[in-house]
Amino acid sequence: MRELVENLRSGLTEFTSQRDDLFQIVQCSEPDAGLVLKILEGLNEASASDPYWFVIDAFENTDDFVDKCVASVSPMINAIRLTQEKNGSEPICSLPKNMLNKEKFRAIDRLRNLMEYTRSLLPQLDGCCVVWCLLPLNITNRLEYANFVNALTAHEFPFPWCHHIRMVIRDEFEKPIIDQIQFPIPRSRTLTADFSPPAIEKSLQESVQNEQLPLQERVNNALLLAGIDFSHGRYERAIQQYALVEKYAASTKNPIFALIALNGLGETYRALGDLEKAGDFFQAAMGPAAQVDPPPVPVLFNLYFNLADLRYTQERWDEAEPFFLGAADFAMLLRDAGQRLRCWDYAALAQLQQDKIKDAIETWSNAAIVSAKLENKEDYDKYLVKLKVVFEEKVSLSEFQKQKELINEKIAQKEEGKPKTPAKERV
Repeated sequence: MRELVENLRSGLTEFTSQRDDLFQIVQCSEPDAGLVLKILEGLNEASASDPYWFVIDAFENTDDFVDKCVASVSPMINAIRLTQEKNGSEPICSLPKNMLNKEKFRAIDRLRNLMEYTRSLLPQLDGCCVVWCLLPLNITNRLEYANFVNALTAHEFPFPWCHHIRMVIRDEFEKPIIDQIQFPIPRSRTLTADFSPPAIEKSLQESVQNEQLPLQERVNNALLLAGIDFSHGRYERAIQQYALVEKYAASTKNPIFALIALNGLGETYRALGDLEKAGDFFQAAMGPAAQVDPPPVPVLFNLYFNLADLRYTQERWDEAEPFFLGAADFAMLLRDAGQRLRCWDYAALAQLQQDKIKDAIETWSNAAIVSAKLENKEDYDKYLVKLKVVFEEKVSLSEFQKQKELINEKIAQKEEGKPKTPAKERV
């Protein structure tokens, strides 16, 4: 991913710094146009001599788009004039009438005049230029857009109207529009910006195999590839990538890499149906998990829930319970109430399987309290039903009424209820 971004940034930087070509066509999808815009905005901030002008409005027709170009410039010009007047300096001239009169001037001529006007604001021409970035995020009229670009970029030598002006013009990626122009645009170049999942995956694979890159960067990319392989069901490849990361983590004593890799191996083996090996890797990940400072809460939640869910599936209730309660604590730190309630629910079920009736009642009661304080009536009612069943089968309905009253009392209190877990059961 980083290499894709750097290649795009390098291509755009080289275009704006050279003085031969006038037009840079960037072929990209609508989602990727936003990243192209961000890179160009960064170049604008870093440039001391070349001001950038941006237009990202949808292209529906030429007249409407040119209006949007004028509208994007006008407020900035007015702001500059007001600042100059306030400072007592001579203000720049306002927008010429020839770019405001839609009845007398063609849309293309108005846009050309606008670009020439922004060029006139340069302190000097030598070593400077203005960069116009026409990046419509949505192009609804393909044929008219092609004609618009063709008319705008037409120029004659040796005195082109667009001297000291550079244009970055967006084109579609999968079905380029500007290719419909009969003749190639003179003094132009084309750059492709592709950040689709296949392109990112290919870039990651190439970087992992590139021995000239720093080892840690290659390992980072291997970790990303492992996640991609896992999500696509390519489990054997995911195991290879995770194993590579784990080996690097062991040799460099990097606990966070070891934690992520071992947890990933556990998830992959579980997906393959090898529950015993999955459990071994989840359990092994607990070692480096204790060494990471500060604790990576999202990763730890994932690890605790994975191990708890696995032990629950294996009906190893005494092991599932503390890990569900631990995952609930991490969910609280993540401010994820839904996951917290989910973990408590499974913890109570595991407690019930061990005949730890009192603990199950307390866990579900706290879940009901939190649900009510979150104004989640559906979950509140669900936990009350579960409590009623437990009291009916294991205690008595009269005791359920007392427990319900206790729950309602705690709901009225400001402090949120929390399950009390014996220290010996904490992992």
